[in-house]
Amino acid sequence: SDVAAFVACLLPGVDDLTTTADFDRKTIATQCCDSNGGCFRRFDDDNSKCIAGYSIEASGSPYITPHTYAEALSICSSLELRLCEKSCKGKGCSYNLHPVYTSLPCPSPPPPPSPPPSPPPPSPPSPPSLPPSPSPPPPSPPASIPSSGVQVRRGNALDSESDVAAFV
Repeated sequence: SDVAAFVACLLPGVDDLTTTADFDRKTIATQCCDSNGGCFRRFDDDNSKCIAGYSIEASGSPYITPHTYAEALSICSSLELRLCEKSCKGKGCSYNLHPVYTSLPCPSPPPPPSPPPSPPPPSPPSPPSLPPSPSPPPPSPPASIPSSGVQVRRGNALDSESDVAAFV
């Protein structure tokens, strides 16, 4: 039987700079969808107009332009599209050989049991101190991975394939 569509789960604060996942050509491809679920890996059915470049074996790794999740999100937004909820198998650019970004949340593994909270130790009274000087707010990072994480799927996955095996 076919292996699960699920390849990896990208987590905020951990995978913000990730551009590869463990499937075939490894570099995660950017593809976008419209509000009706129409897939775009390229424009005008032209492999010279692929969103992350055309993946050809002769070019060698990374085969296509690596993008982080935030960059992929930004590219799709700039095209008035969004990240897809499916793999878009067979839609061009040889991305079937790559993992692909999606907007799907990670499958939920059972949460680990949480230990009971321990009471805080008593603290001695502190002497009065000067208020800290206000610091400028940190620059806001680009749109990042949502707290639920996002799935990276096989570029050749059938859209009906389930992810039940992802955390077994």
